[in-house]
Amino acid sequence: MLFVPAAVPRTRRRPIWRRPTDRFAMVQLAIAGHAGFAVSDLELRRPGPSYTVDTLTELARRGRRAVSS
Repeated sequence: MLFVPAAVPRTRRRPIWRRPTDRFAMVQLAIAGHAGFAVSDLELRRPGPSYTVDTLTELARRGRRAVSS
């Protein structure tokens, strides 16, 4: 299972209570030691709102290179 925290969730109107890098770190901690779980910073490196279609297209293009376990 791949977790992909969004830098700018497209439906979010109010400020997010944590920085995207903090949320990424929290996911890393949460999945540590769980086989089959991984996290990607793909959306954190992309500007603007996050759209699933863009993320899936980029993941398909990059393959496993987009994943940090």
